[in-house]
Amino acid sequence: MDNREFFDFDFVDRLEEREIAKKFLEESSSSPHVLWISGDRGVGKTYFIDNVFNKNIEWFLIHVESEKDENDISYISNFIQKLQEISGNKFIDYIKLNYSSFVETGTNITKTILDIYKIPDFGVSDIVSNCIHGFIDFKQQQYTLSKTVAKYIQSIIKKKQKIIFCFDNFTRCSPLLIDIIEMTIIENLSNDNLRFIICTTNEDLELAQFHKNFLVEKIPNVKLNMEPFKKNYFFVEILSKTCEIDEEIRECLNTLFYQCGGYPQRFKQTLINLYTKNGIICREKPKAYFLVDKFKQLLLTESVDFDYESTTFEQKLILTIMSVWKIPFPIEILQSYLEYLLNEFGNIAFLTSSESVRKSIADLINLHIIKIESYCKTDCLKFKHDSLNEIILDLNEDIVQKSYLAFFNYDFLEQKRIPNLQTDYWMLNLDYIRSFQAYYSKRSNWKEVNYEYAVKLYGNGQSYEALQIFNRLNDEIGTIPPRWLIVIAKNLLDCGEFKRSEEMLVIIEDRYLNEISIKEKITVYSMLARTKCHSYDYEQSFEFIDTAIHLSEINQLPFTELLTQKQSIFFVSPGKFEAAKIMFEDLHARDLDHPSMIGVYQSSMDFYEGRKSIELLDKGYQLAQKYDENGLSSSKILHNKGFEHIRCSDFDKAILLTEEARKNFENTSVHYQAYSYNNLAVIEMINGNWQSAVEHLMNAYVWNKNNYIYNIINTNFFVCYSALKDSKAVVYKKELEELISTNSNLDDRIYKKILINLAIDSKNNNDFYSMERYLNLYRPRFQNDVPSGKCRFISLYNNFSSEQLCMPDVPLETERYYKEIEFEPWLTTITHG
Repeated sequence: MDNREFFDFDFVDRLEEREIAKKFLEESSSSPHVLWISGDRGVGKTYFIDNVFNKNIEWFLIHVESEKDENDISYISNFIQKLQEISGNKFIDYIKLNYSSFVETGTNITKTILDIYKIPDFGVSDIVSNCIHGFIDFKQQQYTLSKTVAKYIQSIIKKKQKIIFCFDNFTRCSPLLIDIIEMTIIENLSNDNLRFIICTTNEDLELAQFHKNFLVEKIPNVKLNMEPFKKNYFFVEILSKTCEIDEEIRECLNTLFYQCGGYPQRFKQTLINLYTKNGIICREKPKAYFLVDKFKQLLLTESVDFDYESTTFEQKLILTIMSVWKIPFPIEILQSYLEYLLNEFGNIAFLTSSESVRKSIADLINLHIIKIESYCKTDCLKFKHDSLNEIILDLNEDIVQKSYLAFFNYDFLEQKRIPNLQTDYWMLNLDYIRSFQAYYSKRSNWKEVNYEYAVKLYGNGQSYEALQIFNRLNDEIGTIPPRWLIVIAKNLLDCGEFKRSEEMLVIIEDRYLNEISIKEKITVYSMLARTKCHSYDYEQSFEFIDTAIHLSEINQLPFTELLTQKQSIFFVSPGKFEAAKIMFEDLHARDLDHPSMIGVYQSSMDFYEGRKSIELLDKGYQLAQKYDENGLSSSKILHNKGFEHIRCSDFDKAILLTEEARKNFENTSVHYQAYSYNNLAVIEMINGNWQSAVEHLMNAYVWNKNNYIYNIINTNFFVCYSALKDSKAVVYKKELEELISTNSNLDDRIYKKILINLAIDSKNNNDFYSMERYLNLYRPRFQNDVPSGKCRFISLYNNFSSEQLCMPDVPLETERYYKEIEFEPWLTTITHG
């Protein structure tokens, strides 16, 4: 990828502003033809003008920007030059045709009337500089330069030519330029084919009362106030098509969003700085990628708003203590902690005292570097900005050796020097603080302490919090027991980290297979089947799940869950739907009151529709409520029930269920929010709310970890942008066509959803040749679909083909979904595999 392509950012959001701009261009002469765009510096005013007005094919934009320290002659000349370019009519020709003479000012500021043919014609600048005081027509009536320019515009504008005049950086304009702008607008307000934009920067406008009064008192206008982005996912959307974005990068972008205050220009400038520091690599892959360490370092550096070097020894000590403690420091233990610290660190005791340290805390509060704030119902010392914790922790300078400090922090906690461990602060945070102090100081038991804490979090359903702790063991893979590796691999799977999980599972299979139990082997093969299914390697996926089932059978271990997983693999494998259905019927016929049946019922909507599907999902939900302690299975079934209600066009109920599941996923497996947001987007798409759907899809994109879901999101993006007539649809279309042309082993549903939506788009654009081509590509696969799912394809196919396919019967409750929606909806469900 070329660096220029990377920094050519997509235009996102600005929905309200776009609507105002749309009305501004469409309204008749009874409405003001002047749009006043105002906003803070860096908020994206010029970028908005370029994308909304300059790229509008119906209108031609003349954008005149007042540069800093630019003189009047240069500005006027630039404006007239642009007018000449669009009209083909020279300003000098217009003057000679309509005026007999011009007014020249001599060295003694005396005005002289000169014959019009004596104007030096060495270019527009020369003409303007000599005629700044105006012209006299053949009736001896005098015209100012402002009036002359306005009349020139009237003479050159063709009847059907639509032109927008944009006067940018208006507060830099002198009284003469304002006079020209005023005359240009006032003389042409009645022309429905002309529009005027005046652009101001809030910071400059506050100091420009004359300009402010002019805009309010002299010019009828529509006000458009540009605000910073309010939602952080727009920064992700800006980069989504040009950059690889994983969880770490998403977190960096979130941090950058808050540091930039939502201002796109600040965002772009930070990325330019990162690129110049070799933190963005553009040329090695199809998409650019970030070097995470350099990105984090830049964020840390740019967030410091005080001079660390100027702080005193005691202030540095306090900042270091707080950074190593990792979370807000409780004031209730401050005295005992300082006594302990000064006793253990004898060299510090020579340099300071607890009284000096206390005074330094007050000084740091007054400097707005730290603050006192309630945290877990306890008054604590806290950095004013959270990012400062990492900055101080990462500083090379050690006022005291940080790892040594962490070592003694651990001992302080172990010696039970805390007055009351039953408070919210300690009950919620003690294990976290202990694990970090052990890890940071590399105590002899640090691996055990961190593993046990991560397992505790994982058991409580806090998968992502557990992953952060497990990640501390990344460099110790060769030194930790294989049973730990199995737990970590499972946690990675539950967090959507399929690639990392597979890498760890391969290590276990290669090195430790003879050291683990039969149950652990079964778990390993089951997880390998999941990772292979995720990467569309169905053959290997079947091999691994069959191995797991075989081991269970010969060792007389229960394997209903493994059969459920195999059924899910059948369901997504090309041409295996009937095998999946047979297996599902066999499994749910067992009707056991056992947790292994949760996964069976969870996939009911794959084989039944409407009331029957909801009835079976409810049975699964009851089992999940009974046996699933952390609530993840319950949330998955709620999500699937939401899917079924969408299929039955009961959108209010669907939204309630899907939102409930999504909120639950926030506390368990956050990547499943991608599934929820996608389905919420489809509801908006069905109701024609395309831009709202895009917002949901952007959230889905941010949270997604799954290749399959990535294809769903991209297809739905394509449908939305096509409906919005947005050029981004072309980019998504190209990506979808590449996917189906280069992968022969994809799930039949992927081909169906992509090809039918491409066909519908072609039909909408009267490209019937392409429509027929897309439908013929899917024709060999359509038999593998469920009867109801064939309806939309058959309806399209029968329009052009002599082969008339029979339309299947569809249950009344799902008829709208299969027959009336004007695109092929692609929803997500969550099953075992």
